[in-house]
Amino acid sequence: MPVNVPALRAFHAVATGGGFSAGAQLLGRTQSTVTIMIDRLEKQYGVELIVRRRGKFVGLTSAGESVMRSASQMFQHENDIELVLRNSSGCVSGRLCLGSTAPRAMIRIVTRLRETFPALEISISQANSARVVGDLLDCRTDLGIAGGYVNEADLIAIPHERREILLVGTKAHIPTDGMTLSRTEFSSKTLLLREPGSQTRTAVLGHLEHHAMQPAGILEITTREGQAYAAAAGLGVAPIADAEIPEGLNLNRARLEGGRIEGSVSLYLLRSRAASPLLKRVLEVAQTLRCL
Repeated sequence: MPVNVPALRAFHAVATGGGFSAGAQLLGRTQSTVTIMIDRLEKQYGVELIVRRRGKFVGLTSAGESVMRSASQMFQHENDIELVLRNSSGCVSGRLCLGSTAPRAMIRIVTRLRETFPALEISISQANSARVVGDLLDCRTDLGIAGGYVNEADLIAIPHERREILLVGTKAHIPTDGMTLSRTEFSSKTLLLREPGSQTRTAVLGHLEHHAMQPAGILEITTREGQAYAAAAGLGVAPIADAEIPEGLNLNRARLEGGRIEGSVSLYLLRSRAASPLLKRVLEVAQTLRCL
């Protein structure tokens, strides 16, 4: 018996949205209708896809996770087919979902894309490198823009930018803009560090380990903006890529003793989608902005 595609789409929307109400909103249908469609899909195959507590979404079962991966790929291929048909006239249109850790690099690319393909609808999600890669592998996004290099067999990585990671802080922590903080000076500072999964965090911790350096303490902050505002409030020094340091916060910049901390930004896409006409055109535009 052929799979019930509308019911599968309802399941995919609920899993993507993280709840029955959110999934119904994504589909533009009522929550009760979506719930009934998924119930029937589960009963049809005698399998539990969603863990519920008092009728509310808790998560996916192992079977649900497998179905979600396959459904995501199926609907992504469906989208690719639609784009081929739409763009056969040479006018690029459709929807492009981007995930990014590097907002300024992303904004430059999006600006150029909107100039080049005005009919293209673009959505953007901001996260750390681990989440950007995860969203690509789960087909939640089409293209990722992330710091560092991720060695993942299912992804193609295209180097896009090189950048230096600097420490930023107030004059109380970094008296002179452009100075180098010595090992002794750094040992008295609180390091305002991104969460695990951040490539900036990985690069900085690698530098500290290599040079046997240690701060007075570490305060973990989940966003780059949070890092910058915490640094501006005098809570410590924050490592941020030079191209992403916010303006207007009166922060001085410094290098760490031991040499430059190098960072990079790469574009990522699923290897299975390398032939996508839309992604080929998008990457052609992005390549014009490379800075290596």
